[in-house]
Amino acid sequence: MTFFVFIAIIIVILINEKHKSNFNLKEGIDLMHFPEDELISAFHKELRAYNPLNACYFAQCLKNQVGAWKLKQYLFFVCFEETVNLNLFSEIERLFSMEDETISEKDFFRVIYSFLKSKKKWDTTYGQEFCFRHMEAKKKVGDDLEASSRRYVASDLTYEGWVSKLQVEKICYSTKMKKFKETGTYNMAEMFSILDEAISEKNMDKAVYMAITLFNHKDKLPFDSLEELMKNDYSKSLFKIMQKYKGKYSYVYNYILLFFCQITDIPSEELQFISENDLEKIVNDIYKLQMNTETIPIPPYALDKHTRRGKALLEANGIRLNRQMKNIDLRLSGNIIGVYWRIQAINQFSTIQVDWESVIFDKKLLDGSRLEYLIDDSKKKSFERFTF
Repeated sequence: MTFFVFIAIIIVILINEKHKSNFNLKEGIDLMHFPEDELISAFHKELRAYNPLNACYFAQCLKNQVGAWKLKQYLFFVCFEETVNLNLFSEIERLFSMEDETISEKDFFRVIYSFLKSKKKWDTTYGQEFCFRHMEAKKKVGDDLEASSRRYVASDLTYEGWVSKLQVEKICYSTKMKKFKETGTYNMAEMFSILDEAISEKNMDKAVYMAITLFNHKDKLPFDSLEELMKNDYSKSLFKIMQKYKGKYSYVYNYILLFFCQITDIPSEELQFISENDLEKIVNDIYKLQMNTETIPIPPYALDKHTRRGKALLEANGIRLNRQMKNIDLRLSGNIIGVYWRIQAINQFSTIQVDWESVIFDKKLLDGSRLEYLIDDSKKKSFERFTF
């Protein structure tokens, strides 16, 4: 009997060592299965929260549920939503270009760690400016699609030059845009010529506005033609990476950054890489969770409007400014008010690791031109009720 017990123990040890050395979700023990909307939200929030173990854990869960392709695509997609680190984008692109079956969990963890350690937009003055410019331009673009109240116009000379270069005058790029003339959508030559002049004039409002318009019609965009508008090293490097995929798999932030970086200087930021000891510790910690059938729960700050549970909580409670909120934590939310909270937290406390109610929102600032729509009842959804 003792002999058979001994053999059983040896077999268990060997199996455990196999899983430990070949730490791969497809071969090892499945991690906890979460609702996909909450899992994606949790992973994204942990990228903002500077928590390596949690971020890597949810990355593994995400890889297990939806596959390596979607995980690497998501990292590639959100890089410039959070940072303006061109070196980070290059590192993620290296991962993105790899065949899925060749990517190990450690490959993902290394990139995630560098993502966590990169400065976020709210950490820097130029990053904060990016956020404000984007929020302001986004509202203007939305308003102009509803009613053509204002249009940028390039000089005849610049416009005719781009008509000749692009060999096209009018294109309605989105198949969903049936009311081309009524919405005032810019044609291709208009967008290129206005952006050309915006760069020369250093006109940030015009550049960001047109960059969003460009992104909104990227499906028919002659992407290679944008190369002529890239005037400095940062924009040329970013464009070259995006060009490999003809502008696909790129979010609106990428398109804004192509032109933002030509008007505002963005200093180069070196990547920070995880040590092999720290990497092994994360791998082992997740492995222990697997073996003990333990999980890291979905954190409360993952439940925002991007999840079904979060929407229900917001519907029930609304958003309170300068006061504690029950059952809701929007400190890491992608909601505009969450972005604004993080900027104010950094400016007031030099960290986002503070309570929601500790950050003071200035109502006058919210009433200003950049954020007035946050408290405009005609623009808010039902759950976006702001109370002081």
